[in-house]
Amino acid sequence: MVTRPPQLVIDHRMPLGARVVIATLGAVPLILPGWALAPWRIEFGLFAAGLWIIVIGAAGLGLAFIAVALFSSGQTMRVEPGVIHLQRTEIFGTTRRRYTSDQVRAIALKTTDWSDGPDTYSVRVAFAQDRPFISQSFSKKSDARALMAQISNTLSGDQTGT
Repeated sequence: MVTRPPQLVIDHRMPLGARVVIATLGAVPLILPGWALAPWRIEFGLFAAGLWIIVIGAAGLGLAFIAVALFSSGQTMRVEPGVIHLQRTEIFGTTRRRYTSDQVRAIALKTTDWSDGPDTYSVRVAFAQDRPFISQSFSKKSDARALMAQISNTLSGDQTGT
């Protein structure tokens, strides 16, 4: 019987519900200005030019929202003893990298201070030659610390801490 080494998979993507809401918000400025200003389509005066600037600006904003919903980035980190596999999906493709434990510079707790609510916590994994991986946010510091310990223990091959 072949045994696989223990692994930890952390998937950080924008949830489908958030994508749908953002795309819907993007559709409103695409549809509404043209529909509301339909009687002004034929006129070519100074007033109509101002309205067209508004319509074009709203369409650009709507397209930006839809692009975010469709092409927002995601990242998946798979941790195994001695190695981390990181996959980042962005607008122009997917990159896959492999890091040995020697290339991991730090596994740290990241605190985000919010002025209008409680702090949130995430885990930041820094690499020698690439931008860091930042996990999803947690409302409890203990949850982020538990994930940080799982990453450290799995990377080191320690079975007792997971």
